[in-house]
Amino acid sequence: VDAQIDAVNLQLGAMAVRQFDGTIATDGQRTDFVAVALMAQENARVQTKGTLTQSANEQLIALETLDLKSDVGNANLVAPTSISISEGRTTIDNAKFNVAGGQIDIGGSVADNLDLRIALSRLPLNVANAFSAGLGLGGTIDGTVAVSGTTNAPRASFNISGNSVTTRQLLQAQISPLNVQTSGSFNGAARSVSVDRLNIANAEEIQLSGSGIIPLVGSGLNFSADGTAPLSIGARFLASRGASLSGQARFNVTAKGALNAPQLGGLLSISGGSLSDPLSNLRLTDIGLIAGLSGNQIAIQRFGAQLSGGGSVTGSGTVGIAGDLPANLTMTLNNAGYSDGQTFATTVNGQLALGGSLLRDPILSGQINVGETEITVPESFASGATLLDVTHNQPDARTQETLARLKQVTPLPPPSARPSVLQLDLSIVAPNRIFVRGRGLDAEMGGRLLLRGPTTNITPSGRFEMRRGRLALLGQRFDIDEGAVTLAGTLDPVLYFVVQTQSGDVTSFITISGRASNIQVSFTSDPELPEDEVLAQIIFGKSLSDLSPTQIARLASVAVELTGGSSPGLVDGLRQGLGLDDLDVVEDSEGNAAVQAGKYISDNVYLGVQTGQETEATINLDITDSLTARGSVDSEGDSSLGIFFERDY
Repeated sequence: VDAQIDAVNLQLGAMAVRQFDGTIATDGQRTDFVAVALMAQENARVQTKGTLTQSANEQLIALETLDLKSDVGNANLVAPTSISISEGRTTIDNAKFNVAGGQIDIGGSVADNLDLRIALSRLPLNVANAFSAGLGLGGTIDGTVAVSGTTNAPRASFNISGNSVTTRQLLQAQISPLNVQTSGSFNGAARSVSVDRLNIANAEEIQLSGSGIIPLVGSGLNFSADGTAPLSIGARFLASRGASLSGQARFNVTAKGALNAPQLGGLLSISGGSLSDPLSNLRLTDIGLIAGLSGNQIAIQRFGAQLSGGGSVTGSGTVGIAGDLPANLTMTLNNAGYSDGQTFATTVNGQLALGGSLLRDPILSGQINVGETEITVPESFASGATLLDVTHNQPDARTQETLARLKQVTPLPPPSARPSVLQLDLSIVAPNRIFVRGRGLDAEMGGRLLLRGPTTNITPSGRFEMRRGRLALLGQRFDIDEGAVTLAGTLDPVLYFVVQTQSGDVTSFITISGRASNIQVSFTSDPELPEDEVLAQIIFGKSLSDLSPTQIARLASVAVELTGGSSPGLVDGLRQGLGLDDLDVVEDSEGNAAVQAGKYISDNVYLGVQTGQETEATINLDITDSLTARGSVDSEGDSSLGIFFERDY
């Protein structure tokens, strides 16, 4: 045969060949051949050269070269080798291949009876990605494979060790590389693999030991495995919240039946686990679990955990491991303490049930009995802030590490598919002992609340009414006429309190409303007056114009105590009442509230006074636009004087 072969875009099973070039030239009994193939996967290039010599009893193929070059690594025939075909038997004369730094040795013969020996040494698994990029394989393997039997019923025994083995799925699950040791045999007649030994371990303390029979088709599956795994491998599902999970799980699992429909059984246990969720200020410790696996269902025999705020939670039930994960779980809250760390703290008892499909809008139902609860109204609020959208240009290694950590705790973008949403059907019962305190407010509430609907749009019905309450301002005590606390979709309660007072012909009202984390305080009256006038009537029983400077300063302090500094209009009214250029409530060096006032007595002279735990008077003299003289004296007799040069850019 003499031929020139040129081909493009060949599809050979899973392999795509972009281009193939080959020549065949025959001279008597000798045929020379050269072939070059460019593969689509990983830019692989395969090249071979050799001769075929034919005689009456034998065909001898002498391979001079066989090279593979690709983006994932290179492979080549270490030295020329030969393959002989005689009387139906093909014999390989110890072919050695260098594969990306590893080595494969192949020797033996193939006929009706098989006798092949394959030795692997530091063979990189990523070379397989050149033929199927989706594998994402990594690591190396060592070992031996011996093939025997017949072509109709081949048998093979193997003893393989894998070092730092990983796959695309393991990388996506953020599981560190595995070390694998396995031995066993393949039975071609039965089309099954018998695993005598399988050991898997990694740096995260994943450990697995297993053995059994795995049929490639049909039934006959009989495999068992036991081991341990850290709960931290589930942390990637919590990364968007910045939550962490620790502890160790032990398992003993058996699989029988068919590979495509296995019947599973076994036992799963967890001890000493912990879960920390900063966003909800929730921490569970001493998490323990005993569960049995039977068929497609996990039966939780016992679950328990301690809450960092006190108390515990226990539970039991079943969870399916197929489909949308059907669940039938019950949970008991035992004096469970919870606090959001800022405005809300409570202790609850209750019986809850979680039913339906976990991946398709499960339903949480039951009754929660609320014990003593403290709702604290903050003294002040920080202003909101948003992060700038920053693009990092060639960040160094430490910056990249920080950015990776930030990415883990940054909320995920809206899902492209509809997520599962928890549905609520809860009854909250709290006959009394719900205390709301802060900003001079001290009230006790009680009542009942129903929470229904999805957590994304909870529909509450019912509320907590005031049992008794009072409001204290500048030593005066006002009884609260009306009060209620409701929950509207979050654990941040909505407050509503009204205090009514009478001063002469003026009926004044103080209304405290809004969420506990963002309280709004308003002052109204009948007849209608400005807020500063209403506050003057409430505190001193007279008009703002009749108050002394000391009383106005005290009034400003009360305004800040009630509003948390969030009502500039009220302070502006007091400032105008005194005829000042500036009036503000600030913190002194000790963190105490103080009133600061100031006024220009000429175009370039400004006098200021700050009163509180400490008293200080200051004077600023603008000598030029950039040069200022400043002096101060405080109630301790300390004074200072300085000249400052300032320039605006």
